[in-house]
Amino acid sequence: LRLASSELIEIIARSNLDLSSKLQGSLVENLNDNLRQPHENIQRASTKALRCFLHTYFPIKTCASQRLQDLTVSKYMEGLRAEQNVAITRGYTLALGSLPAKLVLLPEGKFFEVFDLLQDYARQDKLIMGEPDIETRRNALEAMIELVERMRPFIGKTLDVSIYAKLFQILFAACEDYSVDKRGDTGSWCR
Repeated sequence: LRLASSELIEIIARSNLDLSSKLQGSLVENLNDNLRQPHENIQRASTKALRCFLHTYFPIKTCASQRLQDLTVSKYMEGLRAEQNVAITRGYTLALGSLPAKLVLLPEGKFFEVFDLLQDYARQDKLIMGEPDIETRRNALEAMIELVERMRPFIGKTLDVSIYAKLFQILFAACEDYSVDKRGDTGSWCR
C-alpha cells in the first residue's frame, strides 16, 4: 500500500494536477512517512515521488517557504542527526539527494550543511546503533552525487568549483571500501 501511495503521488506530480497548498503539504508528509519504512523499494519509490513532486509543485522561480523547509530539508537533517534507526537514516539520506536546488541553496550555507552531513554518513567508520550500515553509506554517496549534479548550474556562481574536488575525494575513499558482512562483499555497493 505504501509503495502504491508513493507511485500515485508521483503520477499526480507528473500530471501536474491542481492541488491546494494543504493537500500538497499532506502528500509531502505522506512521502516523509514512507521514507521511514524499512523496505528499500518503498524508500526508493518515495524518493522518486518526492523528487518529482517538489520539482512540479514548488518550482525554482518561487522562494521556498519556511514550512516547506521544515517539511523537507530541516526534517531530514534533524532526523539524520538524532536517529539511531537504520531505516530512517537510509530513507532520509536518499531524500536529501532528491531535493531541488532552491531548497538546498537557501539560506546561504545550507548546501554545505547538507553536503557535510551526507559526507559524515558516507564514512566507513560511521556507526548507527553501534553498527556500520552499508546501505546508509551507499545512499549517502548516491545522494551526494545527485545533489552536486543538480547544483551544476550554480557551481562557479553560488557554489565554488572546489565542490567537485571534495566530491571526488569522497568517491575515491569509497572505492577503498572492502567491507564484508554476512551478506558478503558489501563494500562493493559503495565502490
